Amino acid sequence: MIMKRQNDILWRLYSFFYDALLVLIPYRMLLKSVADAADLKNTDVVVELGSGTGNVDFISEVPVKDYFGLDFSKAMLGRAQRKNPDSKYLQCDLATQSIPFGDSFADKVISCNYIYCNQRLADLFSEVNRVLKKDGLFVVTSPIKHGFFSIIKDHVIFSSPRDWVLTLLKLQSFVVVFFLNIVIDVLSVGDTHEYRSARQIKTLLEQSGFEVVDTRVCYSGINILFVAREL
Repeated sequence: MIMKRQNDILWRLYSFFYDALLVLIPYRMLLKSVADAADLKNTDVVVELGSGTGNVDFISEVPVKDYFGLDFSKAMLGRAQRKNPDSKYLQCDLATQSIPFGDSFADKVISCNYIYCNQRLADLFSEVNRVLKKDGLFVVTSPIKHGFFSIIKDHVIFSSPRDWVLTLLKLQSFVVVFFLNIVIDVLSVGDTHEYRSARQIKTLLEQSGFEVVDTRVCYSGINILFVAREL
């Protein structure tokens, strides 16, 4: 019970400061890369795995038919719902639970920097395949190496004067977010976090019934992005 209370406090803190990352240009570019790769249409039903505070939904410029975000943290989901009132955010621990939708439910499934938190990735990818419609797209990104300084370098390169002002205003929040990232990573490695190579992720996608149609490096060179089609 004490551990659960500590985790709740940790995730409430994390959710409170997390959206400071929206000031970072490489982070916004990552979100846009995911939305663009999904080729969203206004007729699409979209499911996001590990939606956090709903930033992919927030930054997407295409209004879709239905958008469902899944995350285990009530605090993150609460912020996501307030930012995106037309979408639906549901609490679901994908590390232990199935995706709570029927077969052939979604046109697109997306996941931005969540899958390293899930040790049952083969099961999760099979679930994604199940809920996708025929020829539906699965867009997934994951870190393949650490690169804090690469992100900062690219932010400096692409920043306008306005970006610099916003960066200075959010500086304390950045420090808190990156500190909490370290804490969460240290507490989770060997328990829930498992970083996989690009080859491992591609193999799992193909074994789960997907055709990988695009692969690219993003997020200042530290992330891999896959676009996979349900067969």
